[in-house]
Amino acid sequence: MGTAAALTLAAAGAASAAPSVFVAKAVHSGGAGATAVSATGSLDWSTSLKTVTLANVKLFVKGGECGHLLIAGYQNPIGTVSQTAEVAGGIQELEVFAVDDSHDVTGYADCYQVSSVCLTGQF
Repeated sequence: MGTAAALTLAAAGAASAAPSVFVAKAVHSGGAGATAVSATGSLDWSTSLKTVTLANVKLFVKGGECGHLLIAGYQNPIGTVSQTAEVAGGIQELEVFAVDDSHDVTGYADCYQVSSVCLTGQF
């Protein structure tokens, strides 16, 4: 999983000081125990916001655990949009989920293009 991948949505816009790295961790005992699943990597937001390139992506799954990685890109604001409407914007939010399937714990990095760092936590 160390290869670069591009997440693409069609839209237009302008980039600013966006987050350049993400870390998502699913940790046992409400965050006080061992890391079951984690994902890290770097982000490169295009000026047009049509792509976010992910590089150096690393997925860790602790021995004896089962886990997966989910990455999603969104346009904001989220709302009802006509299927025929031209939507201005682009990838303005990127969510990364590191999921511990064995214990139903999900760590996340919620990365907004207008922020300098990703918000992190778990549920």
